[in-house]
Amino acid sequence: MVRLLTVKVPNKSDGWEYFFSSLEKAFASEMVSDELKPKVLLCMLGDKVSNLLVNLGEEELKDYESLKQVVLKEYEPSPKICLENFRKAKRNSDETFSQFASRLTSMWLYYCKLREARMILSQLIN
Repeated sequence: MVRLLTVKVPNKSDGWEYFFSSLEKAFASEMVSDELKPKVLLCMLGDKVSNLLVNLGEEELKDYESLKQVVLKEYEPSPKICLENFRKAKRNSDETFSQFASRLTSMWLYYCKLREARMILSQLIN
């Protein structure tokens, strides 16, 4: 069920924050236990990030936040690339306007987070 509620695993570096945001909303709506979260994530990622996981210890593989940070650290784009991708974003043909708006919002908030623009973030969220 979680897989149905999330976006696809991204092909580009700028889609990971949106992917994790969507996945965490799905976890919350389906009340997925903390024990299952890393297993679901590993299943969804498949071979995509297997080279990153080779050097992780057993405890890190069982911790969702550790896995998430490893993926984000490896694929996190620079703020400049985030802003460029935000400006060039276009709605996909299989994407509703609400989904596109959600993706744009996520992209912008992630850009602000990378720039450490806390004041802007708090104004946007409130």
